[in-house]
Amino acid sequence: MRPGERQKLVEALSPPADQLALLDAIFSPEEEFASKFEAWRRACKGAPGLESAVLWPLVVPRLGKGGDGDRLRDQCREAYRLCWAKNALMRGRLARIVAPALAAGSQPILLKGNAIARHYAAGRLRGFGDTDILVAPERVTEVIRAYLAQGWTSPKFASPELFDPRFAHAIELHGPEGDVLDLHCQPFHHWIGWNRDMTLLEREAVPFGPSEAGLLGLRTLRREHHLLHLVANALASREASGKWIADIIALVESGDMDWQLLERDSRALGIGPLVGVALEQVSSFTQAIPPGVARRLEQQKAPARLFAFGSWLYSDDWITRFGEHGAVLLIGGAGGSWLRAICSVPAYLRFCLARRGLRQRSAA
Repeated sequence: MRPGERQKLVEALSPPADQLALLDAIFSPEEEFASKFEAWRRACKGAPGLESAVLWPLVVPRLGKGGDGDRLRDQCREAYRLCWAKNALMRGRLARIVAPALAAGSQPILLKGNAIARHYAAGRLRGFGDTDILVAPERVTEVIRAYLAQGWTSPKFASPELFDPRFAHAIELHGPEGDVLDLHCQPFHHWIGWNRDMTLLEREAVPFGPSEAGLLGLRTLRREHHLLHLVANALASREASGKWIADIIALVESGDMDWQLLERDSRALGIGPLVGVALEQVSSFTQAIPPGVARRLEQQKAPARLFAFGSWLYSDDWITRFGEHGAVLLIGGAGGSWLRAICSVPAYLRFCLARRGLRQRSAA
């Protein structure tokens, strides 16, 4: 990995300075917490932006009692209470949300927030809003139809049943009672590549905790694969956030990690340098990552498109967006073959016509 490529990954993953200061306080030694908390207060000028709100509940277990009337402490405690209530509500609705996918026999895999939250240490809360599940690409149309039959709709697709898993990694669905589901048919965005992603992650998926009412058959990723998925999505986010750092710390501190498996599968996916850069950043906040892991990952080879994401991922320029469409066809729809890409143009046009307006990406 060339220096310029490494710096590009570092900049794409690094959260704003005020969030780094907050993470530093959250994961600091006990004797350093007070000074680190005040450093965060200075970094955000006593009024943190909503972009860091997802991290506020994590600092509350460190605050202890007292300090009432301190605006910043009170704001964090209020965020903690709201997060607790929302998490309880979301967990209670999970069975209802995934029921159509389970009924369709798709063996869904729970991703992101709801799955990661279980790895957080006692007292630490990880907020989440929508629900993310992954199903095999060949089953996604059947699963979409199961949701449509239950009154779900898509805010971005006029014809959700025409969603094509070759050209997008997920479709957003809204339930009749206000629930939001991100239905994934590919674990990663198309610019990373989809050759072995689904098979690699699916074959080692594990049951989602104890068998609970309505959740029998729901699976989730093993912790090492959660880590890979988190890092890839951090790179794909429109704006860098410290949430992925806190999530990875929760994963690596919640039990033994199979670091050899993580290195092996990073190589198989072609994202080793990305994961290495990410783990080096995380190492600033935890000692749970063995020395040498990040360096070995950075030395792995990766396809050039891993470092090309910034040129068109969120551009509003029509020429650049045209290049994005070409990348979708070439990487996602044709596996790198220009001939297959040309042959898939009619199917891609049908996919685009099924959408409402231009494609909009949003952070998970």
